[in-house]
Amino acid sequence: MPGIEPREFKRPGTLDYVLVASGLITVTTTREHDVIAAAPALTAQFPPGQVLPIDEIVPALRCLILDVVYQRSNFLDGASVRAEAIHVFNRHRVLDGGIAKMYEFLRQGAEVARADLARCRLMIR
Repeated sequence: MPGIEPREFKRPGTLDYVLVASGLITVTTTREHDVIAAAPALTAQFPPGQVLPIDEIVPALRCLILDVVYQRSNFLDGASVRAEAIHVFNRHRVLDGGIAKMYEFLRQGAEVARADLARCRLMIR
């Protein structure tokens, strides 16, 4: 993407910054740009074109992941929720050695989703 230089990154080939632009959350590495998801409500929190340290956007990105998982899982069991989160992760081509952090964010998000789904089941019963 224009305006993003490798010198802006802490370590070549690692996930250090997220670029928010044109209604897309883009994970930016020195190798490639991977679109995570179109999320107007999420990107509204950040000015378009702003480059942010990953730690600042991870909570919002995790919420986005959970939204996608909830929309697709429709109260599946915990294992299915986790599998769905990993599927979302893989679908956007961000699962590689250079972006290992993202897997951990998804794993944590899936754990939160599983706990939330268990609570919802208890309330429904």
